[in-house]
Amino acid sequence: MVEEQILEVEQEVKRLAELKKEAKVLEEADARAVEQAREKKRLRRKKARRRKLLIGLILILLAGSSAGGYFLQRKQKEEAANAAVEIVTEEGQNILYAQITGIQGNEIGYAEMSQTADGNVSADEAADMARRTSYIATGNTGIVQIPVGTEVTTLLGAVTTFSRLGTDDIIAMVMDGGEIVRIYIVG
Repeated sequence: MVEEQILEVEQEVKRLAELKKEAKVLEEADARAVEQAREKKRLRRKKARRRKLLIGLILILLAGSSAGGYFLQRKQKEEAANAAVEIVTEEGQNILYAQITGIQGNEIGYAEMSQTADGNVSADEAADMARRTSYIATGNTGIVQIPVGTEVTTLLGAVTTFSRLGTDDIIAMVMDGGEIVRIYIVG
């Protein structure tokens, strides 16, 4: 009987040792699973940070390019305003300043304008005055037909056709008698 009890105790010890081994194996598997879950979570966070960083960089680049385009356009307008396009007239020609009120085909409606800058300046001061010239409506209006092929000089000095003209442009029309010879966009 004692031998049977000893045998039972030995079997029980073996079974407990096996259970202990199984528990240790399960514990190690759980530890690995927890570590793998932590690693996956860390990788997800890392990817999320990378995405946020990439989106932030894209937004900064877009904002930078938009701002760059805005400042470039503003600089070009400023340079155009500062650049004085010389209005050339020949003997017998006069200059009529006007604001375009309407365009239909090659006919324009306009409101006459006068310059507010002092006209009695030297040639050296003329370029500086052109930058500071402003125009006031005189109250006179008119309609004039632009001959086909009439040169139109833009604020930047580019020569183009009258299709470049738009409503509210302030122009200087070089007139020979009652006919337009050249047009300069001055504002």
